[in-house]
Amino acid sequence: MAFIHFKKRKSVHEATPESPIYFGPVSNGEYFPRQKPAEAAADRLVHRIADSYAGRLGMTRREYLESARGMAAALFAINMVSGCGDSKGGFNVNKQMLCDESAAREVLKGDEFIFDVQTHHFNVEAGAEWMKNTAYNAFLLLLNQVKYDGYLDRGEALPPYNDGSVDGLKLLSRDTYIYEMFVASDTTLAVLTGIPATGDSNPLKNDEIAESRDLINCLAGGGQRVLNHAMVLPNLSPDPQEEFDAMVALQEEFHTVAGWKSYTAWGPNGQGYFLDSGLGDRYLQFIQDSGTPLLNVHKGLPIPTFDMEHNDPRDIGPTAKNFPGVNIVVYHSGYDSDYDEGPYDPDLPQGEQFGINRLIKSVQDAGLGTDANVYAELGSTWAAVMKDAVQAQHVIGKLLKYIGENRVVWGTDSVWYGSPQAQIEAMRALTISEEFQDKFGYPELTPAIKAKIFGLNAAPLYGIDPEEERNVIREDFQSLWLQEAIGDQAVARPRVYGPTTRRDVLNLIRAHNNMPG
Repeated sequence: MAFIHFKKRKSVHEATPESPIYFGPVSNGEYFPRQKPAEAAADRLVHRIADSYAGRLGMTRREYLESARGMAAALFAINMVSGCGDSKGGFNVNKQMLCDESAAREVLKGDEFIFDVQTHHFNVEAGAEWMKNTAYNAFLLLLNQVKYDGYLDRGEALPPYNDGSVDGLKLLSRDTYIYEMFVASDTTLAVLTGIPATGDSNPLKNDEIAESRDLINCLAGGGQRVLNHAMVLPNLSPDPQEEFDAMVALQEEFHTVAGWKSYTAWGPNGQGYFLDSGLGDRYLQFIQDSGTPLLNVHKGLPIPTFDMEHNDPRDIGPTAKNFPGVNIVVYHSGYDSDYDEGPYDPDLPQGEQFGINRLIKSVQDAGLGTDANVYAELGSTWAAVMKDAVQAQHVIGKLLKYIGENRVVWGTDSVWYGSPQAQIEAMRALTISEEFQDKFGYPELTPAIKAKIFGLNAAPLYGIDPEEERNVIREDFQSLWLQEAIGDQAVARPRVYGPTTRRDVLNLIRAHNNMPG
């Protein structure tokens, strides 16, 4: 499927034209969002470009920004504020693309198998138990009201499901998920995963994840578009065997569980665990024997109120070495939003490393080379660093060099960041400069390597055939599917769905017992 940038849409209000890349603060609820000065500068530059070119081309600013030229302008702006251009690497866009639609499309288009291994939505059906949690409702209504007021202040149309009432909770619905993932992006296949909430405070329980999987695959004519993870908290009970028994029950009840998801930084007493501890060994052994030897573990992104010691990926290397039969996908690749990513220095000890370098150091210290059983996942990480052309080159370059070109996997953490299409097109346009290749030993970022990142690396982890024909979930059908929720009034979708302020994140975490949302 080729995503078409510019689509005419009805609107009761003419919304302020926005950059195709969202430069404002937003997070997935696992770190405090902030807008860096360079991001604000890039946003301003995009609009100046639109002001300059739209009139010359006989277009409105909105039409320009919603075209491939607009996306090229956003990437061009990132290059400029990052100090990249010409032979400096970054995004493969130039001034010609700012006015030449076909040239811009040539860089942004693609027909890759795109397998997103980290996606989310909430259960917003009437009567869902978690929605009875007054603290959770208070947070989400606050989040919606903030968005609602902002849209009104700018004279914009309200986003769907967001009228400032309890109905606004549908902002994070399965309907939104279907539209953003499979209509508004080139995503082929997705893994729906959860958060470490428990019981009735969980916005998407394991059985609800499986239900969404089955429903979406049914919408695709019985083809496979969604796989499901199951959340496991081995330290939830004093006896981890209770959780292991629950894992067996999940496999039996839901027929297939594509992988297990865990947060080592969470604990019922405020203390997490390491995977190379006694508890971790029992957990990994069970996973290895489960018939689904795939662990997806959160590392990095410093979740407020979590145990930061156990958020460190220093245990990944030893664990992978001790359990070669288990594939370990490191969600976020150890990225820490408090640091800017640069080159990796192997001479620094683990305690002096930060961000993604901590993961690389752990793998190296364990004596594991590339193509080991450790996979680096890009959810939230790519959404953040793609707004800085230098960091983007370092993150992708060093993961390819040290973790391996066959071990970097695509994830977007959507729908928190809205449609993943901008993330997809930014990756298609990314290059690594010859200077960085020579100085740091990064590989050239070829289409073949990008295809591996987008989906070919993850496919064997999940037993997926990338060549299998998959049915499209069509926009006309989806419009009917959403009609009842939206009503007859056509409105613009919000750009992002995640929390946009520090207060939002803290309220979200407090709302469900210090667990991330």
